[in-house]
Amino acid sequence: MRLTERNYIDELADAIRRRTPSELLPRDAEDLRRLFRLYALLACAKGRQVGLRDVHDAWVVWMLERGESHESMVPFEDLPMAVQQEDLPFVKAILSAVVQNKG
Repeated sequence: MRLTERNYIDELADAIRRRTPSELLPRDAEDLRRLFRLYALLACAKGRQVGLRDVHDAWVVWMLERGESHESMVPFEDLPMAVQQEDLPFVKAILSAVVQNKG
């Protein structure tokens, strides 16, 4: 299979991205596909058990891969509650895609 062909991970990643409010996506990120592939991996690995911490950890990995730094790149429990809750729309998008995918 060639990398450019459709596959179940990219289909799930696209489903999650469609369920994510567009205003929450960084405008300058050319590599959002990588982030949403990480979210698809979470969906496959954890299913309906995906939580805020998981999304945060995936985002930190994505940021590290980009060579970026951010004040929120700390362990989830060290984040203020308000910052922790910023991952909720992504959790909801993943869970919605999981439910839809399971039929």
